[in-house]
Amino acid sequence: MGTQYSHLSNFERCRLFEWYHYQKKSIREVSRLLNRSHSTISRELKRNKYDYYVPTYYPHPAQMYYEVRVRERAKRVKLKSVEAQRYVADKLKKINKTPNLNFSAS
Repeated sequence: MGTQYSHLSNFERCRLFEWYHYQKKSIREVSRLLNRSHSTISRELKRNKYDYYVPTYYPHPAQMYYEVRVRERAKRVKLKSVEAQRYVADKLKKINKTPNLNFSAS
């Protein structure tokens, strides 16, 4: 199976801001400190620029942008055709009960 990736946490975003903005550390130094890929840090900085006074990275708006993107992410529809969706909905209405599930060991 492929590699598992995790999103940056709010804490990591705050550290990124402190190290990159105030301490003037390079992207590669920040990535080593956060134990992340330098491309992850670079994408985070580019994707979440905020035009406050000067276009720069700020952690709290970056977290808000992330949360909005997660909410607005497209949800996959399991039954793609409308006809299939109607068919399943009609059948479930006719059944109108939960099937009896048997979890006993054989």
